[in-house]
Amino acid sequence: MDTKPKSKEGWNAIHWATVGSHVRKLQKRIYFASSEGDIKKVRKLQHMLIESRHAKLLATRRVTQENQGKKAAGIDGIKLLKPAARLVIVEKVGITGKASPLRRVWIPKPGKAEKRPLGIPTMDDRINQALLKLALEPEWEAKFEPHSYGFRPGRGCHDAIKQIYLSISKMPKYVLDADIRKCFDRIDHSKLLSKLNFKGRIHSQLCAWLKSGVVDQEVFSETDSGTPQGEVISPLLANIALHGMETMLKDLMKDVPLRSPNGKSMPTRDKQRSLSVIRYADDFVVMHYDKKVVLQCKNAIQNWLKDIGLELSEEKTHITHTLELTEEDKSEFMVDKPGFDFLGFTIRQRRTKYGNGQINGINTIIVPSSKKCKLHQQKLALTLRRNRMVSQEVIIQKLNPIVSGWSRYFGLSDAITFGVLQKMDYLLYLKLRRWAKRKTLSAAAGIRKYWKHTVTWEFKTNSGMTLVKHKDYTRSIRDYVKVKSECSPFDGNEIYWAARLGANPLMSRSQAMLLKKQKGKCNLCKLRLLEEDILEIDHIIPLAEGGSKNYENIQIVHRHCHDQKSLFNIKPSQGSMTMDSFAE
Repeated sequence: MDTKPKSKEGWNAIHWATVGSHVRKLQKRIYFASSEGDIKKVRKLQHMLIESRHAKLLATRRVTQENQGKKAAGIDGIKLLKPAARLVIVEKVGITGKASPLRRVWIPKPGKAEKRPLGIPTMDDRINQALLKLALEPEWEAKFEPHSYGFRPGRGCHDAIKQIYLSISKMPKYVLDADIRKCFDRIDHSKLLSKLNFKGRIHSQLCAWLKSGVVDQEVFSETDSGTPQGEVISPLLANIALHGMETMLKDLMKDVPLRSPNGKSMPTRDKQRSLSVIRYADDFVVMHYDKKVVLQCKNAIQNWLKDIGLELSEEKTHITHTLELTEEDKSEFMVDKPGFDFLGFTIRQRRTKYGNGQINGINTIIVPSSKKCKLHQQKLALTLRRNRMVSQEVIIQKLNPIVSGWSRYFGLSDAITFGVLQKMDYLLYLKLRRWAKRKTLSAAAGIRKYWKHTVTWEFKTNSGMTLVKHKDYTRSIRDYVKVKSECSPFDGNEIYWAARLGANPLMSRSQAMLLKKQKGKCNLCKLRLLEEDILEIDHIIPLAEGGSKNYENIQIVHRHCHDQKSLFNIKPSQGSMTMDSFAE
């Protein structure tokens, strides 16, 4: 067996720190030019970025090396490119004005019988879309409305939930909880292209992608509307199409006759501030203390959406109240209880007789929705059912990422206060007890064999591997610091964004500690670690070379940096884990 180290050439010789720095500088210039409204300068810089070899390399790396969809092939059948093939394809990357049809696949929706269509582009189209996205994103990040949180760098679901909490914590409100019917499939192409405001080959390229058509079981169909889910650039295009809705509603408030508590006519600024609009992709809520205002906003939104070829989903759109509903409200809105579900959380309010630090005697409660709890338990049960005969170590390895991932997301709420996480732990215990009984043919013997008592009873192996608990991951939404509305990852404030990355609730404590130790930088390329980067845990001295598993011997790095380090070591690093699966 050849143990000689591989030569550092070709794809593996690329200095990614230089590539990332060059692209980031151009994106920053595009962002500030767009903020100043200098569209001519924006277009010049965008063309410069698209023609840059650094940008082409970065787009290729993201699609072929980092993207989870790299294993899915389009109609060209190409997937999982090796380093040599990546360099070949870089030479073909560019805006050509042409596009190949998408390959249609159907994936099940969680908890539903229906399926969602995905369109998988060819490898060439995916890389070209990633390239154009590098140029488009900073322009629109400077324009997007402050309370749009979906599919945007540096923003996430918890920012949207915290904004809802801030909007209703001081005053209960009526809520329009809305969803757009088949948003990605029905966006009007001409309206979208007009909003993008491109000419020449970029306009032609966008037209080609939008109208490329799909191949479903060897049958070709044209695409006259929409931006298919599955394309690299689709989420950005959908956000661009929906941009302007919040501004339209704020402008509407100027003419709404509202009065202050003292009886005087309310100033325009206060009218606009009284309305809250929070959007995450095609899901959004509109909140105001006056029911008539919410109804007026619903009508305005319906007309605004109609102009871009969209409509509200009647089944998923309803009006309710965060605190209490009158009999008239129940009859008019066809709802029987206050509160609403958004991004997997149930949000409602209750009156409290005691102070408890609550504002105006009202307690705002945010917990995981019963639907998400049920789906989570079904996933845990399915995992145990599929692993009846495996060892306890394997079961823990299978369950830990599921438990920690769900809990990190939903633990940022009042779930621990209202016993939701404790209930999840108890239900998992019942499933594990049943699993242990099958293994030992006795419930008592199963508990003696698989549970150990330290401070509490834990599902733990003799070697010390322990099943994490849902209640280990809890944090109040009141303590979460929402992203600043005016900030963007392209604004050059690297210290702010590095601090936010370390405070991300989806990160484990170990990951956060490593980020702090490394001052928010990758130890291998010395670039700032960003939220959109794919990060991995690496052993500084590989385990195969006698390295330990101690905290002092691990570091958090980019996936591509980790790949390069592993390649050039005679014995590759082992035991690294992705951010999604790294458990403390």
